[in-house]
Amino acid sequence: MTHWHRIINCLLFFVCATYARAAGPYGTDIGWTVDHNTAQIYFTSTVANQLAQGDVGWVRVEASLVKGHTNWDATMLGYYDTVINNAHNAGLQVLMLIDSGSWPGNQASWCANNSENNLGGNGDNAYVEGYATNAVVPLVQHFHDRVKMFELWNEPNCWTSNPSNGVYAGATFVYPSNFGWLLTRSWEAIHGTYHLNDVTLFSGGLFGLSAYRTSYSAAGGQYLDDTYNTGTNLVKGGSFAHAKSAYNAYPLDGVGQHIYITQGGLVSSNTFRQYEDWVHQALTKYEGTSSPKKTFITEFGWQTTNSGNANGVSAAIQDTNLITAFSAIQATPYVQTVIWFNWKDN
Repeated sequence: MTHWHRIINCLLFFVCATYARAAGPYGTDIGWTVDHNTAQIYFTSTVANQLAQGDVGWVRVEASLVKGHTNWDATMLGYYDTVINNAHNAGLQVLMLIDSGSWPGNQASWCANNSENNLGGNGDNAYVEGYATNAVVPLVQHFHDRVKMFELWNEPNCWTSNPSNGVYAGATFVYPSNFGWLLTRSWEAIHGTYHLNDVTLFSGGLFGLSAYRTSYSAAGGQYLDDTYNTGTNLVKGGSFAHAKSAYNAYPLDGVGQHIYITQGGLVSSNTFRQYEDWVHQALTKYEGTSSPKKTFITEFGWQTTNSGNANGVSAAIQDTNLITAFSAIQATPYVQTVIWFNWKDN
């Protein structure tokens, strides 16, 4: 039995004792399920069954276009049909990530017309319209009979450079004004135009990191706060104001969160819960403390030193941190689903 299988069996037994095989709210990300260059299927029935044997309930599947494909035609959808069917045949539920790999573009197109750095901009642009129309709609329409949770974008607040005040670039960063419209265009298309109300569309995982500081901003709370505030109050014709006017609702069914804290040592249960609370507080600031909307933790974890990361932790500390984190998660009433990142160090 590998170290991973030992952890997942003992840990998921601890947190999922009330669930039968492969049915609980806890799961894992396994990386690419379809090779982005060759279309080779990595998420085979064998892999799916290995996960099920470890009592995993969910898998997170990134829907990414394969090299040479520019739209979600029958061939592209067919690749992911295989993945989804392999998961379901093993008794696994699927959470699908629709991100920058799901629709062609670049950071300049994602961030065009942002209000943060363009006088008169409101965040709406051709890319977010194309993302909603040509990625979110065909994917949700095709898979909603088998996939009920869709994560919109990945780490919108993650950047690698800050060349000047208020200017950010790199990674998967989009400005809050753009992200508001990405959520609005997607939510309105699925729930408003096509009336597909059997799915949950939640905002892509907000990147929470404690390497530099521990705060509302570092947890991703400030970015979510800015998305609500910009879309509702600061911009004429703002995204969230548009959705509220048309549907009397904010255009997200929940909030995604990524938690990467205390990466070099033992994590505190109180600190983990604080990161959860900061992001949830940004939601309830605008939607009220009685909001039924949940948090979906779609990434969290610790690399080990034997994965080649000199700044990682020992396997024993990883074990302890995971048990601490899952205990904090279990005690958090507004967390619905948790995805451990990831199945294998890569």
